[in-house]
Amino acid sequence: MKNIQIVLFILFATFYGCSDQNGEGHYKDHPCEVGDQGVHINESDVINEANLLFDDSRMVIQYVTGHPDGDYLHMYSMGVSPVMDLYTFAINAGDTSTLDQNFNVTAGSYLAIDGTPYPQNNNVVLNTIIGGSQVGDAVKMDFEGDYDPWDDGAFRVVGDLCVTIDEVVSYNEFVYITDGTNLKVVDVTNPLSPSLATNVSLPSSHYVKVINKSVAIVGQTDATEPYLNTINITNPESSYVAATTSKSTSNTILTDAIKLDNKVVLTDQHSRNKLFVTASNEMEEIGDAHGGFCVTNMNNDYLVLLDGLGASAYKIGYNFNLTFPFLPSNVYVLWTTLVGNRFDRIENDGQYAYLANVEGQKLVKLEVNASAINQLSVLNIGGHPSALEIYNNYAFITMSPTLTAPYNAGFDGIKMIDLSTMQVIDSVVLTNASGIVVKGIYAYVTDGNGLHIYDISAGNLDLISTFNQGYGNYISLLNY
Repeated sequence: MKNIQIVLFILFATFYGCSDQNGEGHYKDHPCEVGDQGVHINESDVINEANLLFDDSRMVIQYVTGHPDGDYLHMYSMGVSPVMDLYTFAINAGDTSTLDQNFNVTAGSYLAIDGTPYPQNNNVVLNTIIGGSQVGDAVKMDFEGDYDPWDDGAFRVVGDLCVTIDEVVSYNEFVYITDGTNLKVVDVTNPLSPSLATNVSLPSSHYVKVINKSVAIVGQTDATEPYLNTINITNPESSYVAATTSKSTSNTILTDAIKLDNKVVLTDQHSRNKLFVTASNEMEEIGDAHGGFCVTNMNNDYLVLLDGLGASAYKIGYNFNLTFPFLPSNVYVLWTTLVGNRFDRIENDGQYAYLANVEGQKLVKLEVNASAINQLSVLNIGGHPSALEIYNNYAFITMSPTLTAPYNAGFDGIKMIDLSTMQVIDSVVLTNASGIVVKGIYAYVTDGNGLHIYDISAGNLDLISTFNQGYGNYISLLNY
């Protein structure tokens, strides 16, 4: 790497709207014009203009090969906050991209600072002027557009960025598994030969959810342990606890989490549900006073939540720029006769919601609209669900009995269900089956004996490997 001088990553200043950069230690030369790595930015017609360099001791520029959607550039910083992550598929001269709330080939680029994505309400376009794919190649991108982080007037952002590729690496895939003692990070890049990347000590860890490329959250059940841990996973092999939130009468047991814009909705077993900001650890109670078991986001239109009173739909709107306090409006509650359980799970396929119900040993298909939640069909699955995943017109459900009646009988394993017919098409018996995530052609399943990886490309569960160290409770991975 080149020996680059220091300062601050300017996009952090842009992202948070810092407006006093002129004359405060910024680099006097335009980095791209003198062959350095850094950024030149002009915000709001020269009100906020600066030339800043990247700190070479903290910045890594990777060219990544082997991703299913194509090669990409990953630029990230290490060490103290702000931790920056910039991903882009726009690797060739002439490529253009926009900034989305997740990394996808349609938009092409994704930027996050300390796990918080660049504001959604932006029209910034990035143009790749000089591309590269080898160590030492110089890459130049310019950018221009408006963003309005607080709905109080748009900022115009114009500038360019220059970097030099430090290393060429292969795309890696990791799963994150809680086992009651640790958060295990397992490298499944080669699904035939998984390996343990690292352990993060988290006693009584149960729930885990990957929020984005930089952040995962983990819940712990023991009263003396934190309510929630924010895990920095920017470098999965070196994952660590970045922040914690203590238990209290308001923070009891974390049961589920979903990303909503640049925030996270948390369900809490015994208290109000929360709206959480990973970058700042801000938390706001939302909704009704009773606890929640699981939640799903229906097309950025409704939150569908299950609790002890039944399934509820909350209108959230298509374009939500959420600020505290956020109070979604309850538009419908379904069946007070439904008995909820903290291990129930609800997911959706973009058209319907699907509820895996522990008490009834059922998979319930739901239609959600502005005036009602309608039960369309019910499948008896013959066991008590522990996890649910909806993927490509299939439901994958892990089930396991417990030591306590009435949950001490029933199927133990995983079932694959065709959602168009609501029929089981394959099943595998396991031991204390606990978690399931699906990505691409693989299903990753945890039970008491390990992590089991199945090829699902043929419409069935074809076991290709078992990793004994991968036993655990919940499992999560990054879905683009």
